[in-house]
This record gives sequence, C-alpha cells and structure tokens, in this order.
Amino acid sequence: DVARAFLEAYYEQAEQVIHPPRLLTGDDLINELKMKPGPDVGKLLEAIRETQAAGQITSRQEALAFARGWLMKGREP
Repeated sequence: DVARAFLEAYYEQAEQVIHPPRLLTGDDLINELKMKPGPDVGKLLEAIRETQAAGQITSRQEALAFARGWLMKGREP
C-alpha cells in the first residue's frame, strides 16, 4: 500500500509538472495587457508555461507580472 501511494503521488505530480494548470489565457493577455491578437500571444503563453513548469511562477498574479516584465524588457514573446 505504501509503494502504491508513493507511485500514485509520483505520477500525479509528474502530470502537474508536464501539464501544469493554465494560469492565463490568450484572452487574459489581450484584455489585461492590451496585446494584439496574433502569434506573439501564443509565444508569451508558452514562455509563461515553461516558467511555471520550472516552478518560478505559481499564480495568476505572478504570471501577469512575468508577462508585464517580459513585454517591458522589449523581448519578443
């Protein structure tokens, strides 16, 4: 039973790391940050998800702050 619980927890956490819950949508970026619809929105969403998977952001507010910083630095998302 202990081994089973350990393996279940391991695989559940792996799924959360590989596919973390989405913190923002493209509509969020367009509405909150006044981005124009297009490929840059998708690129920024991918950067957010990668940063989230690395454990550097964990909330919607942190994701918005990351996006604002990314855009203010003039990086192409």
